[in-house]
Amino acid sequence: MGVIKRQGIKGSIVQYVGTAMGILSTLFIYPLALEAYGFARFIMDMAMFWAPFIAFGAPALSLRYFPKFRNVENGHYGFLSFLLLWGSIVTLIFGGFAFLGWDTVVAFYEERSTLIKSYLWVSPIIAILIAFTSILQAYISNFKRIVVPLLLAQLIRFSLPAAILLFIYGYINNSGIIWIILLNYSFFLLALFIYLAFLGEFKLKIKRSFYKKTEVKAMGVYAMYGVFGSMGSILATRIDTIMVGTMVDLTGTGIYAVAMSLVNIIIIPFGAVIGIASPIISQAMKDENITEVKEIYQKSSLNLLIIGLLVFLLIWLSLEDIFSIMRNTETLRAGKYVVFFLGIAKLIDLATSVNGQIIAFSKYFRVNFYTILCLAVFNVIFNITMIPIFGIAGAAIATLSSLTAFNLVKLAFIQYKFKIQPFTWNTLKLFLIAAVIYALIWLLPHYGHPVLMIIARSILFAILYSGTILYLKISPDLNELIFGFINKLRKR
Repeated sequence: MGVIKRQGIKGSIVQYVGTAMGILSTLFIYPLALEAYGFARFIMDMAMFWAPFIAFGAPALSLRYFPKFRNVENGHYGFLSFLLLWGSIVTLIFGGFAFLGWDTVVAFYEERSTLIKSYLWVSPIIAILIAFTSILQAYISNFKRIVVPLLLAQLIRFSLPAAILLFIYGYINNSGIIWIILLNYSFFLLALFIYLAFLGEFKLKIKRSFYKKTEVKAMGVYAMYGVFGSMGSILATRIDTIMVGTMVDLTGTGIYAVAMSLVNIIIIPFGAVIGIASPIISQAMKDENITEVKEIYQKSSLNLLIIGLLVFLLIWLSLEDIFSIMRNTETLRAGKYVVFFLGIAKLIDLATSVNGQIIAFSKYFRVNFYTILCLAVFNVIFNITMIPIFGIAGAAIATLSSLTAFNLVKLAFIQYKFKIQPFTWNTLKLFLIAAVIYALIWLLPHYGHPVLMIIARSILFAILYSGTILYLKISPDLNELIFGFINKLRKR
């Protein structure tokens, strides 16, 4: 857990720096142009929708098969070139299908939004860039390097608000927003190639004899399940924004995206932990070291929940005050329960931590495909049902319902097959601590300026919550980290 802890913490710090910019943008920039922001989010999320098709399981292949190809002297037998070639071939196939079906897609949006219809062509291009960055990010994580890729991934948190500000002040139009997004993802991809060269791992010579026909066929089967699994994951986590944009309007999409931006703070440590834990779980599963997998499973769940509960409850305690300091306050209040339902969904994801990775790197990897496919179908059905009844909150309810069922199924499967689960008695203690301290802070009278109330409530809750967790030693890892840091400071 040492590498996971160090890289996870560094990665989380990088993401929180980006999130700080995201918070400022969500509070003070995006509410000024909800339609433009909704438009940008719709185009990007549509690209996210297409990206798994183009990557076609290559990121999963990188993590699953790298232990077999790992060989420094032979340049890992050109595994990087194999992955890039894989993605390039699928890109050409994808381009052909996109060309044949493009008129149908455009016609679908013609009556719904002229703006979306005019710029929908950008989504496939951004999707290609996202697909190849995902391949490179996964490959780089095999060398237990996630901080620089995560840092580069935060660029959109700066470039998007910059684009919206330029739009607000009349320097660019919607076309300008799109070009800035395109430049952002292009730079991201180029920087990852440069970073690989810096690490000395940009090795492209393929040793063809190592890629036996039976092995490539097995990889193809794994990738096929991986791509549909990724597609299902996108349908489960991104379809809500797309369907709000389709079934409501771009302003509603903007409100939903603002609420989602607040909620996504909760899940920040998840990406860092998954990025560094995945190759370790892959190796442990290859070695049939279930004890190590169990340790990662339980420690990741507990530590992610500690941070996730802190952030979610801080947001929920101060949400009304947060809305009150934003422009278009009354309009944005429509997103209150979007924050609540999506927040609970994120906490469930954190609690079940690396369950998807455990299944993906085992011989039961096909299970991920079937469960995610069911999740995607249910989420689409729930969205179609809930949005007309509850509006944008309905999309959040649909996501919560489908993700809860999805994670429960994976939880039960891992318990049945591997006899491990992520929860300990400390998990229950953690929820009790959070509930009691939240109730105490919530009962305090509300007075003064909203900003002062946000600061006062947040500081008081954070001190009581973290102090209790440290005192009761809920997480040995957290105690070791905090007190180790304090001891270093004392020695200086």
